[in-house]
Amino acid sequence: MDPAGPAKLTLNGPRTRIVLTGHQLLLNFTVTVPRNTTHDALRCYRGNKCVTPEYNLESDLKERNERVEVVLMFNHSSDSGEYRCSYKSASLYLAILSRDEGFTERYRDLTDNVIAPMTTLTALLLIFSMLGSVYIYK
Repeated sequence: MDPAGPAKLTLNGPRTRIVLTGHQLLLNFTVTVPRNTTHDALRCYRGNKCVTPEYNLESDLKERNERVEVVLMFNHSSDSGEYRCSYKSASLYLAILSRDEGFTERYRDLTDNVIAPMTTLTALLLIFSMLGSVYIYK
C-alpha cells in the first residue's frame, strides 16, 4: 500500500451502459493520485483480456486529480458483459450491453381498419361489465 494513500478511480455517470454495435462508447473517469507517487496507466479489461490501450496520465498535476477519457469500440453484440477498469490498486466494475439494433417502433402502421374494431370491442366490454355489475349488485 502506498504511504501517501491509495489511488481513487471514479466513473462519471452510470455504471450500466448500452451501446449499439459498430459504435464507440466514451467513458469519463476521474483519477485521484496521491502526492509523491509515480503515474501509471488506466486500463479496462473484459475477463482477463485488456480491451483498451494504455492511457498515461500527465505528470504535472496541481491537485493530482485528472479526468481521463477512455473510448471502447463494440463490434459485436457478444461484447456485452462485465468490464473492470483499473488504475494502480483502484478498480471499478461496470456492465455494458451491446445491441445489434436500437429501438424500433413496432406498431406504426395502425390504421382505421384496426383502431375502429378495437374501440368498438372495448366499448362493448365496458358496457357489459357495467350491466353485469349492476345485475349482480341487485
